[in-house]
Amino acid sequence: MKKPKPKKLIGTEENVSLLHSLQERLGTSFRILDTDGKEVLAMGISPYGDTTSDVQIENEVYVHVEYFKKDQIVFNMVDALIQKEYSIKNILNETLEKYKEINFIYNFSEKISSCLEINEIGDLVVDEATKLFSCTNVSLFIKDEENENFHILSSTAQNSHISKMGPGKGIAGYVFNSGISEIIDDVQSDPRFKTGDSNPSSMMCVPLKTSNKTMGVITVSTKENHNYTSGDLKLLTSLGLEAAVALQNTYLQQNKIKEELIKNNLGRFVSPQVLENILNAKGELSLSSEKRKVALLFSDIRNFTGFCEILSPEEIVSYLNEYFTEMVNVIFSHNGSIDKFVGDAIFALFGAPNHVLETEKKAVEAAIEMQITLKNIKNLWIQNNFTMGIGLNAGDVVVGNIGSMKHMDYTAIGDEVNLAARLQSIAKPYQILVSKSIYDATKDFFQYRDLGSTHVKGKKNEVEIFEVVY
Repeated sequence: MKKPKPKKLIGTEENVSLLHSLQERLGTSFRILDTDGKEVLAMGISPYGDTTSDVQIENEVYVHVEYFKKDQIVFNMVDALIQKEYSIKNILNETLEKYKEINFIYNFSEKISSCLEINEIGDLVVDEATKLFSCTNVSLFIKDEENENFHILSSTAQNSHISKMGPGKGIAGYVFNSGISEIIDDVQSDPRFKTGDSNPSSMMCVPLKTSNKTMGVITVSTKENHNYTSGDLKLLTSLGLEAAVALQNTYLQQNKIKEELIKNNLGRFVSPQVLENILNAKGELSLSSEKRKVALLFSDIRNFTGFCEILSPEEIVSYLNEYFTEMVNVIFSHNGSIDKFVGDAIFALFGAPNHVLETEKKAVEAAIEMQITLKNIKNLWIQNNFTMGIGLNAGDVVVGNIGSMKHMDYTAIGDEVNLAARLQSIAKPYQILVSKSIYDATKDFFQYRDLGSTHVKGKKNEVEIFEVVY
């Protein structure tokens, strides 16, 4: 606390009255002088004594007291009154500073909570610090995640080379590493100081710390000599703490929004199950595969080539997107995943990449709902013109990430895949054809028409085919 002038401390009406009573009772004289020898208070008439003693506050001479040695009680009384008054003012000052700090933190928290952008937070911190402290420059530095330097988030300085600094470099870098706030009264003589456009004389430097991380530092400096106090440093530390929490929360929110955007965009290219595996992967995805029993669904729009000849490309794409949206929703609702779109065809899996109970049943349910949905789709042109054939098969296939480390697809490969595709190719409009493996697993749940055995492309032996009656 800055010491008050002696006249204000000892010259109160109460103190003057007490000293005057003592002077009259003793019939003596004395006076109090400041450290420059100027008279603060005099009692009685000259001469004022034969002895001079010093009253000290915090180990520094505060006033000189001239009195007669026989009246030692005079000095004791003056010393006691000064110590009492200083102690009271010190307590009042600490209370005021505490109130100021609490009031500032409350108001600052309210302001900073409304900041939605990183730069807004930086500008608010610098602006508040400029109002709080005697300074010529306030700068807020954030560690760049891509390199070992700081970047200036906000500053009152027009030009600065401090952005070339980083952890361990200069005073700011040292405080960043130590995590301890500092007051530097003589910056120019500090061996850590790096000369730049701004050459301050006095400085406070505070780390921007959260519970698990130091994000940057804030510096408050002045080109003129200025004795920053511990109270100043405490207040700046509080500001730095509030700023660090706000910055961390904003970074987390921005990262969350960015991750959600990536997730949503990625979800348009892969099925929910594949997306979940990608997001949950620890480390780099690998080109791994496994043998698994799955149900396979192929669907295709009949006479699609003819539509392409009479419709514009824009119309074809628009109708396809609407059609695919409805079909994909059906497949996903039955725990299926989209392997790929091939032109107007859909290849879907049930039981990969995630295990699904009763995969064959889920696949048949999805196929039936796909046909019903197409018949009742809201777009009347699609309803009146698109018809679909579907082929289903089940069996052991190889599933996994296939391709290269630069580009890979999650897909299924095997003879069972080919059979499902062949069944789809011979299915008539509105027809759902299934293999014997699908039939055997689901005959108790659905009605089938036995179409007998027939040759399909790629198979040496005839295969049994069944049509779903729905």
